[in-house]
This record gives sequence, structure tokens and C-alpha cells, in this order.
Amino acid sequence: MLCAEPLPVGTRIELRLHLPLPAHAASRHRGDASAAPATTTRPLDLTAEVRWQVTTDDDPEGAGMGVQFVDLDSADALDLSAYFSSLTGTEPV
Repeated sequence: MLCAEPLPVGTRIELRLHLPLPAHAASRHRGDASAAPATTTRPLDLTAEVRWQVTTDDDPEGAGMGVQFVDLDSADALDLSAYFSSLTGTEPV
């Protein structure tokens, strides 16, 4: 994650990620035209732990930190894997 001031390694953080719904799932959430706007994302509330950090001393162009998700259930793990795979063009693990 890019951030101006990375947190110390070992710090636990709470994250809310909004994963895009697949097209077929989003269409099921549209309902009738008079309803609220279609839901196109699914929020995930996750806990993560900082595993490494890069400071501006290490890389002047981008400080940040790497995190590892903890206590992740299998459905959320599969959704995250599919989402990250869609960003990189690789097959989900």
C-alpha cells in the first residue's frame, strides 16, 4: 500500500475494501429502474498485519507497506484472489 507514513511492522489494521462485483452479479442487484442505484461493489471488512515497509529514505518516489490479511475466511480469500488476478492478468490461485 502506498502511504506517506508506513506503520511499524507487526501493526494490525482494519481495512474496508470495495471489490467490484462480476457483471452477472451486478445485474442481479439492479432491481427496477425506480430503485436505488445499482450496487456494483461488495465491501469486505478485513484485518491485516503490516509485514514490511518502505520509507522515503528507501525509495524517494513511494513510501508504503506490505500487509498480510489475517483471519480471512475462504470465500473472501477466493474473491480477493480473483480480484488481484484480474488486475495482473493471471489465473486465480
